[in-house]
Amino acid sequence: MALMKPRTIRRWIGIAAQLYVLFTVIFFSFNVATIVVIRGWSPLPPDVLYYLFVRDAVISIGFAAMGCIFMAFFLRSLRQPQRRS
Repeated sequence: MALMKPRTIRRWIGIAAQLYVLFTVIFFSFNVATIVVIRGWSPLPPDVLYYLFVRDAVISIGFAAMGCIFMAFFLRSLRQPQRRS
């Protein structure tokens, strides 16, 4: 396996960071929206919001990693020369 160049590593770190933020925002907003639908518009205590944010942030790590793997697979398939038939 060839070592990656620093530029490639920085690019993948950037992709992972973007995916992580995206998944965290999506999970947090869907959880809060679900609670609002169930409980109504009564305010949520700060400790509940903190718990939801931490839980969603931890869950997003795995989704960001899977997203990077999917991106790598997708980009590799785009770079392969296509057969002419």
